[in-house]
Amino acid sequence: LRKAEKSGGERRIGALALDLFLDLLIAIACLFGLALVLPNVIAVYNLAMTQEGRIDWLSMLVTAYEKPWSDGLMVTGMLLTTLLPTALHLVAGLAGVFSGCTPANAKAIALLDTWDSIAQEQRRQVMKIIRRRRLWVIPAIVLVLIVFGLLALVPYLWGSTLADMLIWTALKGTAWSF
Repeated sequence: LRKAEKSGGERRIGALALDLFLDLLIAIACLFGLALVLPNVIAVYNLAMTQEGRIDWLSMLVTAYEKPWSDGLMVTGMLLTTLLPTALHLVAGLAGVFSGCTPANAKAIALLDTWDSIAQEQRRQVMKIIRRRRLWVIPAIVLVLIVFGLLALVPYLWGSTLADMLIWTALKGTAWSF
């Protein structure tokens, strides 16, 4: 935050926003990439196996579609784990930006420059301000949940669902194996 104040804070926040947006786009691409690559890997595996050793990934896909939070949790979890690191990055980045709104933030930053020479009471004040800054994680988490919720609704604009789009990706990507 100190660097942002000294070198054009708006530019630094804009760069952070761009980084977080690109991170989100990459996570969505990884989600669809996993939905494309994993069935192909299983299809190649099935070619090398006898009937007994084959993985019936189509039934797993149908189960994940029909019961994503119970019987299909393994497939759902596998796909959603691609979004977890991005959610954590978004929370950390947004909390960092929001923490600049903490009251007395500028005072704490000024005192950090003279940390060795300030009194114990001032150190306690700085530590209190720093602890308050951590509370910005809560609105950051809420905002990330809202963003992910809205992104899950985007496929509805095309009259579809995210699950339908992922199944379409998996089936079209493995059409060669049928």
